Amino acid sequence: MLANLTGVSEATGEGATLGDVLQDIIARAPGLKTHFFDEAGNVRRHIRFIKNEEFWRTADPLAMPLSPGDRVTVINSVSGG
Repeated sequence: MLANLTGVSEATGEGATLGDVLQDIIARAPGLKTHFFDEAGNVRRHIRFIKNEEFWRTADPLAMPLSPGDRVTVINSVSGG
């Protein structure tokens, strides 16, 4: 998703939480906002985050604390029948 919209497969953002980093990245690539967030400003249901190769499962992924050097992977869940 990120690569298709920005032309790069990785982006660097700054912030103390995932929410801060996403807002920093969205400020430079505004088209990503509709892919990460729904109309109410919540993270879309199909978006998952992996922090340093560990799935981050929480009610509020935007509050995930980040430290310098952390790596977050954003993936789209795939489902179907």
